[in-house]
Amino acid sequence: MSGNILEIYKYGSSVLRMPTEIITVITPEIRQLVEDMYVTMYEDDGAGLSANQVGVSLNLCVIGKNLGEKPREHFPMLNIQILEQEGTEKEIEGCLSIPGIREPVSRATKIKVRYQDLELNTIEEEFKGFYARVIQHELDHLKGILFIDRISPVRRSLLKRRLSAIAETQKHHR
Repeated sequence: MSGNILEIYKYGSSVLRMPTEIITVITPEIRQLVEDMYVTMYEDDGAGLSANQVGVSLNLCVIGKNLGEKPREHFPMLNIQILEQEGTEKEIEGCLSIPGIREPVSRATKIKVRYQDLELNTIEEEFKGFYARVIQHELDHLKGILFIDRISPVRRSLLKRRLSAIAETQKHHR
């Protein structure tokens, strides 16, 4: 895989809170972005990565390979929508944009999604288990939602100092 390691935007970056734009045309730049996102995700041992995490406000994420019970190659998902969801399960999540913080988050255990691939073919597919969790996490990113928004206010207040420290390093980094 050829690509560049991109900077991952951290908690406190405004791009993480902005809803992303629908993709209507696949450009060479978007194809390169996808390759760079894979390299970046694997470099940081991530399971998924959304475009806004690397500073690009497009409705695009990449999902890692061999997650959960249905091994497959990694794949991009563009313009994602959840059509159906069922069950809930609380599991520990982390995020490349919020390093060092892991918290339990409730998510649907099974989802049916509609998305597009890099040829803009529309695909409807069901995911369960860890794949479903990762896709929901990335879809939240694409809507400007972070996993810490889904934890209890008490837990969030207990993390306030650590989150502020992450945001502060981001300020100095830009």
